[in-house]
Amino acid sequence: MEIRQISEITSAHAQQLAKILLDAVNDGASVGFLKPFSLADAASYWLKVNLALNDKHRLWIVLENDLIIATVQLILSSSINAWHRAEVVKLLVASDCRGRQISSKLMAELEKIACELGVSLLLLDTQSGSTAEHIYIHLGWQKVGEIPNYAKLPSGVLAATSYFYKLV
Repeated sequence: MEIRQISEITSAHAQQLAKILLDAVNDGASVGFLKPFSLADAASYWLKVNLALNDKHRLWIVLENDLIIATVQLILSSSINAWHRAEVVKLLVASDCRGRQISSKLMAELEKIACELGVSLLLLDTQSGSTAEHIYIHLGWQKVGEIPNYAKLPSGVLAATSYFYKLV
């Protein structure tokens, strides 16, 4: 298993990342998309992310046998009074690779790089009661609160969202 930060999403990357995103949406993850959601929709998302990648928007992938099995993004604040903080978005692990502490290793790498970039405060949100919420708590994130009916699940049902921070 190799964790790599990439600055460009190739078409091969986009196809592999699209499968992971589609897998997450089909599994019911509240990651910003509603069904029906296709592989083409997922690939389109990654092509948009590619256009946004820069010093303030970073992307990591986890490779195993030359295949992407996980990913996460870090978006640094563009406000001059907030250069010390960043948002973690779209931590995704292929369903057949879950339970192997890939999220833990990926987040540890993200946190290490965030510190090197001068970031001392990380923020994220996730679906309340989800496996992801339990992972973040296990990794030492502090839950700030919960907003009911904040986002729709892929099925269209409204769900609560929990907000977290971590000082690094």
